[in-house]
Amino acid sequence: MDKVSRWRKRNGLTQVGAASLLGVYQPYLSLLEKGTQPLTTELRNGIEATSGGLFRAQLSALGYLGFAHVAKSRTRPSSETLLMTVLRRPDADARVVEALPWLAATSEASSTSAGWCVNRGCRICRTG
Repeated sequence: MDKVSRWRKRNGLTQVGAASLLGVYQPYLSLLEKGTQPLTTELRNGIEATSGGLFRAQLSALGYLGFAHVAKSRTRPSSETLLMTVLRRPDADARVVEALPWLAATSEASSTSAGWCVNRGCRICRTG
């Protein structure tokens, strides 16, 4: 698996979503992942830039005021998807982790009950 594919999957992105973040078309991203097109310096820099800022941009797109200054992600993930993706990342940025209670409280999940979180193995919602 190449760098582009690993980055995309690690961030829970579809090829369409990743292509949108990088400003390329999905078929071109597919060619990059297959290795039939070379990874340009510009795209490599784009991947590195979005790796650190992807969650911040997605939280900004969802309306989190702590990242209001960050450019909004072109793709708007569901709150549930973002929450679970961040929780699976042991290397998640501390500022992003600070936003998780807000994300959980404002997500679609909050209307169902705390059981939603526990059933999915959410570490911040577990009691006992």
